[in-house]
Amino acid sequence: WTRVVDYSNFACRSWQTLYFGTRIIRYIRIVGTRSSVGKYFHLITFQCLYTREKFAVQNDLLVPRTNVATIQQGATVLEGVSRLRNSLIDGDVTVYNLNYGFTCHQLGNGSIDVQLSQPFLVSSMRFLLWDLDSRAYSYIVEVSQDRQAWTLIFDASQLLCRSWQTIKFPLQSVTFIRITGTGN
Repeated sequence: WTRVVDYSNFACRSWQTLYFGTRIIRYIRIVGTRSSVGKYFHLITFQCLYTREKFAVQNDLLVPRTNVATIQQGATVLEGVSRLRNSLIDGDVTVYNLNYGFTCHQLGNGSIDVQLSQPFLVSSMRFLLWDLDSRAYSYIVEVSQDRQAWTLIFDASQLLCRSWQTIKFPLQSVTFIRITGTGN
C-alpha cells in the first residue's frame, strides 16, 4: 500500500476533499484512526475521480481558494448562541436582524468556535460584525488543530472594530477557529 494522505493527527468531520498526484489505482483503503464518539469509524459515502483542475496542496493539506467555513463545505459552529445553530456559516450576509442571522456569546464567558471539515492551510479570514447600529467591538481570534492548544492569530482587544473584518496571518494549518469578543 502507498499512503497518499495522512490525517491521523487531525480532527475531521463531514465531507473530506483529498487531492494527491495522478496515479494508477486499483484499490483504495481508508483506515480510521480515531472517533470522537465510540469505537467506530463511519463512512457515509465515497467518491473517487480524476480531475485536471489544479489544486494547491502542501504536506497533504489543501490550500483553499474559496471559503471553507460554510455548511456546504462541512463546517459547523461548535460554540456560540444563535437561533439557528449554523447561521454564522450559512453564507447569507444579507438577512439578519435582532432575531435571526447572527451568532454571539456573553463577554467574559465563552466564545464563538467553528470547526472546519478537515485541516486546511489558510492565511486569512473575513467576518461581519453586527452593523445595524453604531456599536463597536473588540475581539481576539485563535486557531487550533485539536481544540486544546490554541494559537493567537489576531488581537483586536484594544481596538474599536465595526462591520467587515479581514484579518491576514502567516499560512498555517487550521481546523478550529475561535473568535472571542473582549469588548462591546
